[in-house]
Amino acid sequence: MSLVVIPANETDQWTAALDRMNYDVRDVHFTAAFARTHERDGATAHLAIYNSAEGWAVIQPFLKRPIPNAPGWFDVASMGYGGPLSDAPIPSRAHGAEYAAAWVGWMKANKIVCEFCLMNPLFETEQLYLVHDADTRLEKSVVVLPLDDEAAMIERMRHGRQGAIKAARNPDQPPQIGLQVEAMMKVPATCRTFSELYDKTMERNGASARWRLSHDDLARVIALADADLIFGGNSESGIMSAAIILRGNLAAYYYLAANSNEPKPGANELVILEAARRVRQKGCRWLHLGGGRTSDSADTLLDYKKSFGGIVTPVFSYQRVVDVGQYYSLCVEAGVDMAYHTTKATPRVGFFPAYRSKEAT
Repeated sequence: MSLVVIPANETDQWTAALDRMNYDVRDVHFTAAFARTHERDGATAHLAIYNSAEGWAVIQPFLKRPIPNAPGWFDVASMGYGGPLSDAPIPSRAHGAEYAAAWVGWMKANKIVCEFCLMNPLFETEQLYLVHDADTRLEKSVVVLPLDDEAAMIERMRHGRQGAIKAARNPDQPPQIGLQVEAMMKVPATCRTFSELYDKTMERNGASARWRLSHDDLARVIALADADLIFGGNSESGIMSAAIILRGNLAAYYYLAANSNEPKPGANELVILEAARRVRQKGCRWLHLGGGRTSDSADTLLDYKKSFGGIVTPVFSYQRVVDVGQYYSLCVEAGVDMAYHTTKATPRVGFFPAYRSKEAT
């Protein structure tokens, strides 16, 4: 049995390890190309590969981040959805305990203070067996749309969404105000258009710095082979709604969205329907819309996404403090409470890791 860790530029070895997994869980979040889009500010993407003596394997992509003001120390995080995956026919707690021992051992040997991971709601049941003694919690709820035919999708939407789609598709509208939606060529001009619209959207919504991706960061995501860029608008008002869609084998993701200050009714709806049509043709069975801005069940963004008639499903995260002493020291130095308890009897509260909590504001 052995655990090796490879960088994201070892594409062949990374892909071979991912190809061992069940077809349905070979998600875009686990690819080397997606991982490389997160390498900035000194952070590096890696894949842990564990091969057991019995022949089953576990893989886990992660981002290794240097900790500010703590030379030589790091923490690890998932890149969007992540966590461990196994090719074992039925992953068990025994598999999880064996993998965790090797994984935690590697982290201790490499001065990793802690780890945080957001698990994919579409196959987190299997993942929960593999995280072993890590502290897990319900993070938030998200909305997932089944990708059956378009008529069935519209039928599940709230009446307001249905009405907006009907109005937007009214054939009697003058051409200059009728909405057009299409997938765009991924060239510098369209990347720049999305980036500018995204910046305005983040500014309008008062988004924190961690959500304000640079033009270069957005361009790297758009350039992915598994990405589509979809625009909706008209000749009179220009682009009103836009989205980056990422595709996996089982699910696609409404990864990033942007819109004008007052998009015409139906613009966002038609972009989602076009995204659904395209990824359905690629074999995806689900379109993941994401959740709200907060974990509150009354979050207005979550309610907006629920209005598209999808399935509301929980998302779990897990976190593990590997070096408690160093974690405490970092929290003290950052001037924050150590908002993490090392026993499951007391749930974690607040932002994790606590010493990075100021990055969330």
